[in-house]
Amino acid sequence: MTLEFTEGQDISVRYSLLHRIAESPSAEVWLALDRSGDERVCLKIFEGKAELLEQSQAAISSSRGLIQANIVRNFDQGEVDGNLFVSSSYIKSAHPFNPETQSFTESWPLLEQMFAALEFAHSLGINHGHLQPGNLLVDGDGQLHITGFCLPTSLASNNPDYLTEEVQRGQPADSADDVYSIGCLIFRLLTGRAWHPGGNFEASSPIPAEVRHIVAAMLAPSQYDRLVKLEEAKELLGNYAKGVSTAKPIEIQQTTFGRSNAPAAASLSPLPAHQSPRDRHQISTSTAFVGLAALLVLAGFVFFILPNTQAIRDIPAGVTNAANESTPAPAKPEQPAEHPVQELAPLEIAQLEFLKNEGKRIASELLRARVELEDLGVLLWAGVTYDEIGQIADSGDASYREGKLSEAMKAYEEALKRLAELKDRIPMVLEENLAAGKAALDAAEVEPAITAWSIAQAIKPGDSHIEAQLHRAENLDQVLSFMKSGDFHERELALTDALKAYKEAAGLDPKWQPAVKGVTRVKSKIAKMNFDEAMSAGFSKLAAKDYARSREAFTRAQQIFPESQEPADGLLQIDLAERMDTIEAHKSAATEFVQGEDWPQTIREYESVLELDQTLVFARDGLLEANKRLELETTLNRFLSQPTVMRDDEELNAARTAVANAGRVREPGPHLKQQLYTLSRLVSVARIPITIELSSDNKTDIEIYRVGQYGQLVSTQVQLYPGDYTIVGRRRGYRDIRWELTLLAGEAIDPIYISCIEKI
Repeated sequence: MTLEFTEGQDISVRYSLLHRIAESPSAEVWLALDRSGDERVCLKIFEGKAELLEQSQAAISSSRGLIQANIVRNFDQGEVDGNLFVSSSYIKSAHPFNPETQSFTESWPLLEQMFAALEFAHSLGINHGHLQPGNLLVDGDGQLHITGFCLPTSLASNNPDYLTEEVQRGQPADSADDVYSIGCLIFRLLTGRAWHPGGNFEASSPIPAEVRHIVAAMLAPSQYDRLVKLEEAKELLGNYAKGVSTAKPIEIQQTTFGRSNAPAAASLSPLPAHQSPRDRHQISTSTAFVGLAALLVLAGFVFFILPNTQAIRDIPAGVTNAANESTPAPAKPEQPAEHPVQELAPLEIAQLEFLKNEGKRIASELLRARVELEDLGVLLWAGVTYDEIGQIADSGDASYREGKLSEAMKAYEEALKRLAELKDRIPMVLEENLAAGKAALDAAEVEPAITAWSIAQAIKPGDSHIEAQLHRAENLDQVLSFMKSGDFHERELALTDALKAYKEAAGLDPKWQPAVKGVTRVKSKIAKMNFDEAMSAGFSKLAAKDYARSREAFTRAQQIFPESQEPADGLLQIDLAERMDTIEAHKSAATEFVQGEDWPQTIREYESVLELDQTLVFARDGLLEANKRLELETTLNRFLSQPTVMRDDEELNAARTAVANAGRVREPGPHLKQQLYTLSRLVSVARIPITIELSSDNKTDIEIYRVGQYGQLVSTQVQLYPGDYTIVGRRRGYRDIRWELTLLAGEAIDPIYISCIEKI
């Protein structure tokens, strides 16, 4: 390329080149310093495109209100050495988006920003026209920046793979052209192939039908078939990019303890918010004492009444056999006989007494252990095991009723042992459910969270942290409902409603980070929206020359984001616009005074312009010309008002020079033409003598100053050039007489009589 610019070179009076950023066959991109605001900008210089200056100026002017976080603003344009340049925002550490190195899913965060930017631009009636990867820059923070808005397509390094045929033919861009470009980009990201008219997705493509349908609609050959709403396309493609969550809630086995009817397992269901596990499953103190009393009565019946009414099978076999052998065979009815009852041996009585006492003790321990575990929510965290222990206790009861006291004791002891093992597990169960509850809250799983924290509260009642977490879990469903509402409103850009929903969620659970972040994010978006609206209003009023309201809007934007440079730029543009208006007014007035050949007023107007900006060439040149014309007019007026001075040769030469200078003036006005005509005639007759008739009394000495002495005479003729003359008459004893004479070419002069007649 033939562009030859160097670091430190000045471009117009505003920019100074710092270093080259990039170059192409038809353009160079420079980092430049904007001296008007002491700010770094991106300056793109297009080789030999100066003829597009007016078109670019109109395009940039139309995009003044296009202020959006993902759109690079164009500030200014101009011409240098026949080359067009455009200044725009400088994006630090930015690189072009490369669709060949990223998948669709990886690229979605950037595509989502692109959709938002184009939705905003289209809402203002502004289209890009030549959207392609080369116009997409990504900074170090992953923020997308779209360049080239509103610039003529001929200035872009166009990739035909992304442009409609209408744009390639130079037709004005339409929003449907942008939709087509987006479709081409998405097709490449989805398939890895460039889109060509008439192409399609492969038949074996895993891409869902609805995604293929929306992309195909965006790539329709006719713009009338590309009536795709970007908002709907963004939502559908976003759902595909993000996928559907497959997370499963933590499953905690839960059973209901019961001796006569114990299910193997119970289904997991949410706990009512108004009823704690202790309320639902614990045995009340009164019920426990009633049960304990009933068990003791039953034990007394078994140990005191039952041994006297039936045989005890657990007594040693020898004793039982001896008793049986000592009992005679039943007598015949006709021969009744009485047999004495055999008394128990002391050892047997001692064994029975021991079993009775052990039964009382174990029954009491067993009941106390069960009451304690049920108070700790055992039905929630070990329902199946607790049911099995109940079945063991039931088998002990059955053995007792059958008189199998040893087996009953073993069953009771086994049940008591198993209950003790459950109690030993409590610290581990608490730790597991604390972790599970936290994980469930973090994963937004309502039922598992409520169950886990309910178990933890049952095990450790009164713990403030657990109670707070259970309260969070019980509110989680409502929190998620508010979050869903907030997300919907945020996507619909109903930011006030979104903020309200997020605040409701954060009010229910101040520790729910998505709600806290949502409040912060939406507040920032609202501020950004208000900022953009204020900036847009500022530029709109600036374009309408309503500087007061424009300044008010930019000041409002500055109050929203004090650290932003954009409002300051807007205020600076107001100052520049006001100054340019003032300059234009002075320039217009100066033009009128020039046409009226009022050079003093012209000079005052140009001097007023230079007081505002001494670099303006038109004012400097105009002032120089006005001073020359004023000097010329002063000279002409002098000779015209005093033509007699041309009697002097030096003055005559000066008059001739003035006539020559006036004749060289281009496009002289009517006043100058008249002056030039009149003075030219006066100069032409300045050396044609005029004859005057001079007479006297022949007694007076006659003298014409600077001409000669004529002595005493009666009458004579004198030839004089046009001019002013003084004729003096002298006579001894008489007062001198003076005659002032002005000779003008073409004017008749009466005879002049000079005579001293007044005696002294």
